[in-house]
Amino acid sequence: MKLAVYGPQKRLGLVTGDLVVDLQKAGAAYLTSQGERHADEESEASLGHDLTSFVQRGEKAVKAARQVLKFAKDEPDALHGGRGQKLAFQLSLAKLRAPVTESSKFKIMCIGANFADHFVGLSRNSPASMGKERKVLTLEEARAQALATPQWGFYKMGSSVSNPGDDVQYPSRTRLLDYEGEVALIIGRRGKDIRRSELLDHVFGYTLFDDFSLRDNMDKGVMNFARVKNFEGSGALGPLVTLKDEAPDPQDIDFSTSVNGEVRQRGNTKDMIRGFGEWVEFLSEDVELNPGDVIASGTCAGTAADSSKRDRDGNFLSGRFLKPGDVVEVSSKRLGGTLRNRIVEKRS
Repeated sequence: MKLAVYGPQKRLGLVTGDLVVDLQKAGAAYLTSQGERHADEESEASLGHDLTSFVQRGEKAVKAARQVLKFAKDEPDALHGGRGQKLAFQLSLAKLRAPVTESSKFKIMCIGANFADHFVGLSRNSPASMGKERKVLTLEEARAQALATPQWGFYKMGSSVSNPGDDVQYPSRTRLLDYEGEVALIIGRRGKDIRRSELLDHVFGYTLFDDFSLRDNMDKGVMNFARVKNFEGSGALGPLVTLKDEAPDPQDIDFSTSVNGEVRQRGNTKDMIRGFGEWVEFLSEDVELNPGDVIASGTCAGTAADSSKRDRDGNFLSGRFLKPGDVVEVSSKRLGGTLRNRIVEKRS
C-alpha cells in the first residue's frame, strides 16, 4: 500500500493507480455503504486525517486502510462525500507534500559514510590522495575502514524539509552545492533501546530523500552546528510513502539520482555498510524514537563530491556541482514515484 500527503491541509491520501484518494473521507464513504450512521466520526477515529495521526493508530489503521483501498478499487463511483464532494484526484495534478505534518516534532537522522563506493570516491578525491603516493581504497578496504570507525552522522532539522516539486534556493554561503539521493525509513512504533532484531516491529514504511549538502568545508571536517547540512530546503522528502508490506526487506530497496536527466547515482540499500537494524539500535540507545521519525540510509557513489575533479591546489572544479536552474530527481522502482526539485537563485 502506498500513501501520499497532499494539498494545503496536508491530507493523507491512498494511492491507487494514477489517483490519490482522501483516506479519511473515503473511509467515511465506505462506512456509510456499510450502514454506519456516524461514518465521518468513526473514520476519523480509526484512520485519522493526516500521516502523523494515521501512524500513531498503528496496525489497526493500516488494516482499515486496506479495506478502504479495496472499496476504492471495487466501487470507484462511490467515492464521493455526503455533499457530493470529490474524494479522488489525479496524482499527477495533486500538490504533494513531504510526508510529515509537524516539522518541530520529528527527527531526521542522517547516516554518514555508509556506502563503500561513496567512501572510496571521497577518499580518492581528497587533497591528501592527490600526490604521487596516492593509494586508492578498494571497496573491501573502504568497508573495513568504515566498520572500524565509530558510527557518525547528523540531525537535519524538520524545518529544513522541502516538499516534492519545491524550488530549493541556492544558499549564499556556498559555491559547492551537492545532491545525495537516499532511501528514508519512517518509524511507525515508539521505542527506546531497540534491538536490531526488532527493527521491522518499529518500521512504518519508506520514502525517498535528497540530502542537499554544502561541500566547501568538507576537507576540514568542520560540521559547525551541521550548517553544511541545514539551510532552507536542504532535505527533500517524498513523494510517496510505501508501507513495509510492499517492501518487506529494508535491505533491498533500489534508488537512483539524476541531474537534468543525466543519471548520476544508482544504489541499493543492500550495499549499506551498516544496515537499518544496526542504526535503529544505535540511534535509539537512551533516546526515544517516535512515530514519523526518519532515518536516512546514507548515499552511494555519484555525488558531485566523490566524482568531481580538483585543480592543482586541491580545490574542486565545480562542473558537477549544482547550480540555479538544475533539476534533481531521486527515483525508486520499488518505492515508486520521483522526488523532483529545482535549484533556483536565492531570493532577497
